[in-house]
Amino acid sequence: MKKFWNSDKIVSTSAIVIGIGSLIVVTYQTNLIRNQTELIQREQRTSVMPYLQLGSRIPDGKREEIYLVNSGLGPALIKEVWVRTEDGDYAMDLDTYFLENYPYEGLISVESVEIGNLLPAGEEYTMIGVEDSQDSSFVKLGDQLNGGRIIFEVTYESLYGERWLLSSTENIPKSLEED
Repeated sequence: MKKFWNSDKIVSTSAIVIGIGSLIVVTYQTNLIRNQTELIQREQRTSVMPYLQLGSRIPDGKREEIYLVNSGLGPALIKEVWVRTEDGDYAMDLDTYFLENYPYEGLISVESVEIGNLLPAGEEYTMIGVEDSQDSSFVKLGDQLNGGRIIFEVTYESLYGERWLLSSTENIPKSLEED
């Protein structure tokens, strides 16, 4: 009678077990590398994420400014700019809307936020700067912005194409990416 387990069967079975074990290890390593790659990509995106905010200030006690600042780590590419009112939606910057709709006679400085502008990290646009912060036209604009009757919106994206929407009603960018 022959033995069932001879040396050929033992070597063959060992090779199959080692092959299956190797396949399991390679599959596990591939999954780990994929997860690691996703984490690295997420970290890279975060390291260049722009973060736009709107603000107003009175730097010298008389002059008042409305500005847009990039408080993030990477540049923001402006994709859309809207002024939304009860009368309609306008594809224009806040300074253009102000100049077209409010009679202001004093000294004014404007810097347009236009589609295609690149706002580097740490930089800002002074969208409207007026010498007389008590001017009725400027006060009216400020009241309407603060009250939500005028909404200024900027859609922007990062270097990786991730899109955000900044609205004057919330002043916290919202991701437009679908998760």
